Amino acid sequence: MATSLGRTLLTASVLVFAAFPVRAQEPPLSATLLKRLAAAADDYRTGDSVYAVAAYAFPHNLIGVFPNLEQAQAARRRAGMGYGLFGPFVTAQDFGRRIVLLTRPRHCPGTIFPCYDVRSVGEPETPWFAHDIDSVAVTVFHNSGDIWRSVANGLGVDAIFFTLAAFDKFALPYYSRLYGPAQAAALRDSITAPIDTIPR
Repeated sequence: MATSLGRTLLTASVLVFAAFPVRAQEPPLSATLLKRLAAAADDYRTGDSVYAVAAYAFPHNLIGVFPNLEQAQAARRRAGMGYGLFGPFVTAQDFGRRIVLLTRPRHCPGTIFPCYDVRSVGEPETPWFAHDIDSVAVTVFHNSGDIWRSVANGLGVDAIFFTLAAFDKFALPYYSRLYGPAQAAALRDSITAPIDTIPR
């Protein structure tokens, strides 16, 4: 009787462990990874849960932020070794969805820069939602007559910088806080590399 009961308990234990396999221990989360994940999630101020897939190793390449676990799991499998799935994260709601402010510039008194007025004639009466933007196109006309055009996925564009001064003012401080001064300087060097080849 005791032997039979022992076998029953052993069989039950095996079934329990088979149903709930032990997961491999995940690497510890570094402070820099936590900052990267927080910055990524903060871009989606909807009040809804989001999941992120990013590299454990610095500088923590971000595969993407996803609205549901299924999409995040699929991205994690495609990313391969060295990447983790993190979340869910919830950030404070701004307008319920990411907003794109499409506006016509006007002069901003006291500065050399244009300000933007969301009530300008010819622009949408209300801002568009980011998820409704198919693509963003930038066309630059050179005084020689040359034209340069670039098209990007609408969800992949948050801001456009046309000068190194603008990058230094707005982007460089952000990346310095996120990754540290050395990584931010390396990013700046990669941007200025083509400029350094221009004859002066």
